[in-house]
Amino acid sequence: MVRFDDIHIADDYSSLVVECHVEDYAVYNNMYIKSIYLEYYKNRGTIGVPSNKAIQLYNNATPDTSVKSVRATLSVASLDAAEVGTSTFERELFYIYVTCDGTLDPSVSSMDCDMDVTLDVGVVLDWQYLYQKGMKYIAGIASCRNTCEDVDNFESYILLWNALKMAADVCDWTQLERIWPKLVAAPNGMSISGCGCKG
Repeated sequence: MVRFDDIHIADDYSSLVVECHVEDYAVYNNMYIKSIYLEYYKNRGTIGVPSNKAIQLYNNATPDTSVKSVRATLSVASLDAAEVGTSTFERELFYIYVTCDGTLDPSVSSMDCDMDVTLDVGVVLDWQYLYQKGMKYIAGIASCRNTCEDVDNFESYILLWNALKMAADVCDWTQLERIWPKLVAAPNGMSISGCGCKG
């Protein structure tokens, strides 16, 4: 029901941005965005049900039924003040819960599976940190002029990176939360300096 147009952490970690809209299908003509919450992954209970520590980024209390799109920003200072269990966006993982309300258009006789679900969940994490960590592995390998055979740490990192992306793509939040700490805690790439070359 909701399309995420932009969901990211600023490069300088000063803020988090969420931009989304109700999808442009006839069945959603009378639907609108009701609320947006940010949930720190360590506080997650039932997915989609904000904990008492979740931060409300947007609330359409009136309600204004014309609200089809919302752009919300949260500063790192506001995150810190909210006392959710982290005071930074760096090396962190969050869920975004977007709830819609209204009436599905009754003139639309058939809908695809799940088109009537009024909650959408997004995930935002520090991809920049993971990218920089991966580049350290590559720099270590390059310093050995590609003669290294023992690159187990880098291979494990790539597998975890891809597993994380797959878990996010299919909304497997349990796996996502298992993989995320492993990636963050993985060696920083420096463990292969000197490369562990066997030849």
